[in-house]
Amino acid sequence: MCKGVLKTEDPITKASLLFTFVFKLPESYTDVRSLRSLLTDASPNHSLSARFEVASQIARSVCNVRSFGFVHKNLSPETILVLGNQNTSIGAAYLVGFDRFRTTQGNTARLGDSNWERNLYRHPRRQGASPEDIYIMQHDIYSLGICLLELGLWQSFVEYRALDGLPLRSAALRLQDGTPEMQYPTALKDHLVALARTALPQRMGTKYTEVVQTCLTCLDRENVDFGDEREFQDADGILVGVRYIEKVLMQLSLISV
Repeated sequence: MCKGVLKTEDPITKASLLFTFVFKLPESYTDVRSLRSLLTDASPNHSLSARFEVASQIARSVCNVRSFGFVHKNLSPETILVLGNQNTSIGAAYLVGFDRFRTTQGNTARLGDSNWERNLYRHPRRQGASPEDIYIMQHDIYSLGICLLELGLWQSFVEYRALDGLPLRSAALRLQDGTPEMQYPTALKDHLVALARTALPQRMGTKYTEVVQTCLTCLDRENVDFGDEREFQDADGILVGVRYIEKVLMQLSLISV
């Protein structure tokens, strides 16, 4: 629960330097874990219905960020908190990690990094120290797709070494050193799409698989799941990303177990 926002200004110019979000943990929840932490649990004790609900909560959170005209830019299992108690099988998912977010119309410096565990959740054209494309809403949708893929498989693509916390590629990613998927961002994206297509249906069903594939291919010209892009813009020019995520939410809401 967000209790407020603190603005820090330059003492001389009075220009805004940063905004600090203050959150309060709801009293009804006693257990707080990141989605990453949950995914490393080798013996999950929850129903498929609970997993679908968490997926819907994450997608809804991203939709809310979009509805207020922002892009998150940092979506991963590390920035998703799951709050639970003795009455919940998994818990309620909340989006955090707003250290990179900005308005959709705000300026972007196109600054990135070469950390593989972060690039894993970035669209191919947003990877590396100098991303090719400016950040748009569909890039958040792509990141959402990878999070939903991990959630559906209930496997973490990243593991942290106990000795020093170094992020390591997990076996769940099904990749070896030196393969094209580890060298070329587009090849990695294609691998993730194929992984969703082959491994998700038997675990989460066809509809969920289609949602994940749609997210991962949302910037592909071949993506025809949502028809003409003009269909998702109203007279005021609302960005396609807002309606796009709504369509993802609609599809998730149709899933029942």
